[in-house]
Amino acid sequence: MSRTSATLTLAVLTPALGLSLAAPAQAAAPTACTGVTACTVVSRADVDGDGRRDSVGISWSTGSGGADRSTVRVLTADGERLSTTTTDSHWRGANPWWGAAAINRRAGHELVVGDDMGNHGASFRVITYRSGALTTQLAPGGEYRWTIDSSNYANAGYWRTASTNGTIRLTRKVSSLEGELWTLSTRTYSPTWSDGWTKVSGSTIATTDIRKVKVGGWHVPYLDSYYG
Repeated sequence: MSRTSATLTLAVLTPALGLSLAAPAQAAAPTACTGVTACTVVSRADVDGDGRRDSVGISWSTGSGGADRSTVRVLTADGERLSTTTTDSHWRGANPWWGAAAINRRAGHELVVGDDMGNHGASFRVITYRSGALTTQLAPGGEYRWTIDSSNYANAGYWRTASTNGTIRLTRKVSSLEGELWTLSTRTYSPTWSDGWTKVSGSTIATTDIRKVKVGGWHVPYLDSYYG
């Protein structure tokens, strides 16, 4: 056989050989929604604080008044499955997932889910990882829901900052209009290891400066502001 014919023969056989030796397709990696119907993967964030990203999914059922029941599911990087359900919420028929963000002082991200939605305000459930389970992170003041607002006569919002030396501060600002005068209340808190909040400062002022009182919404990295 000539060199030319041998080369042609090899060229013809190579595709078939390649097909016969192709590796079988690998199964998709499991997620928080694997095996769960009507579930959407919404985030890849470190929830348990081990420095590795976990899979986060959410499923919800919508009633006439909104998302009446939502379940947040987490598959950790080491294979642990966790879930927590919020009932009797009202989110106007939309996916209530809001985002993953660091809020308290523990390592990892908190998971923020919409709970109730009005014309210009909303409340949220903040979920945190504690002692091997997903549980509710209380807002300053001990409330089970975090409320924001943004309108022509009332505003409410949260700020979260972390300094280079690790000092974390959460600030709650609320403003309201009475006649032509605005009242602005500012309260700043430090997170505790027990996932509570210690007030470190506070002030209340009266002003007509509209720029100072537009404080509505989330002002926390990785969370949409809402209307604020």
